[in-house]
Amino acid sequence: MKRIPGILFLIALSVSLNAQPLSTQDQHVVDSIMNANYKPDEPGAVLLIAKAGKPIYRKAFGLSNLEFNVPNKPENIFRIASMTKQFTAVCVLQLAQRGKLNLQDDIKKYLPDYNSHGRRITIEHLLSHTSGIPDFAEKKDFPAQMVLTQSPGELMNFFMNDSLTFEPGTNWGYSNSGYVVAGLIVEKVSGLPLNEYIRENIFAPLDMNHSAIGNYDSLVRNASYGYINAASGKYMPILYMSWSWPYAAGNIISNVDDLLKWDNALYTEKILKKEWTEKAWRSVVLPDGQNANYGFGWTSNNYKGIQFIDHAGGMAGFSSDAIRIPSKQLYMVILSNKPIWTVPVLSSIALQLIHAPRQPINHLTQKALNDYTGVYAISQSFYAKAPGETLYQYFTVRDDTLFAQSPGYPKSVLVNVGKDLFAWAWWKNSYCEFRRDKKGKVISAEFYNEPVQTGPRNVQKKTDLPLPKAKQAVTLAAAKLALFSGKYDFTGGLVLSITTEGDRIYFQMPGQQKEEFFAENETNLFSKATDSTIEFTEDKGKISGMVFKVQGTQYPGKKME
Repeated sequence: MKRIPGILFLIALSVSLNAQPLSTQDQHVVDSIMNANYKPDEPGAVLLIAKAGKPIYRKAFGLSNLEFNVPNKPENIFRIASMTKQFTAVCVLQLAQRGKLNLQDDIKKYLPDYNSHGRRITIEHLLSHTSGIPDFAEKKDFPAQMVLTQSPGELMNFFMNDSLTFEPGTNWGYSNSGYVVAGLIVEKVSGLPLNEYIRENIFAPLDMNHSAIGNYDSLVRNASYGYINAASGKYMPILYMSWSWPYAAGNIISNVDDLLKWDNALYTEKILKKEWTEKAWRSVVLPDGQNANYGFGWTSNNYKGIQFIDHAGGMAGFSSDAIRIPSKQLYMVILSNKPIWTVPVLSSIALQLIHAPRQPINHLTQKALNDYTGVYAISQSFYAKAPGETLYQYFTVRDDTLFAQSPGYPKSVLVNVGKDLFAWAWWKNSYCEFRRDKKGKVISAEFYNEPVQTGPRNVQKKTDLPLPKAKQAVTLAAAKLALFSGKYDFTGGLVLSITTEGDRIYFQMPGQQKEEFFAENETNLFSKATDSTIEFTEDKGKISGMVFKVQGTQYPGKKME
């Protein structure tokens, strides 16, 4: 590793120390947002804000290690998850810049054994999430497989035979799988393992001495531990996942200081020429005219005439996000070891720093809100749907509050902030805007986030389908409920649990909080929070298994003795 000569280090330190901090007002606002989301006795985060390449805010919040009550420090190292994609994209663009490959090349030119199902998939399709390759992390058997170490080739075999979700280049669907294929192409063209290529062509030239490819083979100083929600309502350590799975889609570990070095380098041509970074930050436009709000490894959004370049990351126990605003010379990066999404936090901070006013909250009557109720067909989702699959969103009203419910999720409160415009109560920068026909009848709902949106806006058409009737719970004797209690094997090592406490029954997935279910009849349970149901099966008078249904998909499990 290169070392910075002493005099240069002193100069750099002097510049850093002389950088002007945030104004007192802005610092108070940022502190308030961070303190509201990251408590001193919980997993936390590190936030860095830079102006013109120099830190003006750099603070740590919460705990790095709960077991030993160790606080996070600004220099702590985190898993950055999908922020890795921008590094993989730059690796590909470097090879294109050197004439080693062309973004319009068919991927089979480099991976002749890849099953592209008779379609032409280009390298550009991989980088822009327009390949139609389904995301491996969405496969039913992924939770059971993630503990197994895979070679990159074996990882590719895990998903490549699954049908494409759409014709390449015609739609957008976030795909970790596509970046796995991109990583394999980097290895094929460069002749180096991806980790070595990144180290030699990015980390070493930029003196990113606190960044690496994640592994379990070496100790990492100042590493923050990841935590997930526990059944107790507190936290538990993350479940094991082999580092072989994230690969080119999410396997980098880093800290905020190294990521600032990375961002600063992107203003120069040390890593990539300007024409190629501009390609990466130019949003793809789909054939139907939709703006995908995504380039190559970064989102690209225009918010009130200001360009926001962003990418977030999330994996069990860790969340990350970084926003660059070139016109303001601002860079903001947050790395967290707490199981909450960092995007709403950083978006709120970004809007405060550019002084973008938030819409006032209005109060509509129940009669006015009834206009929006109904069943809406989901036409576009973050992960592309399987061909022929239809999902729905439900809008309901109780008293003077509008609720939205996506398949498999609890109801969310919407607050009115404008004419036919609502914001999610838990994320004020995430919107639902209803559209009306010429007669004033509500016909669709459009979903989007500000100031950064990943993927096209989601337009959902209102259907004539009736809202599902609320299920009525019946009372079953505690002895009857106890017959359901036990562990259920869903194959591949995935085991789900049913427990009872008197006349109450709970369902629990590994690493998640237990959820109370209610009896619909003698063999069926349902969740009041989501649309999940459980149907128990019997064999010779004994409970032999269950069928867990969520988001329209059935998962059979066998009861373990």
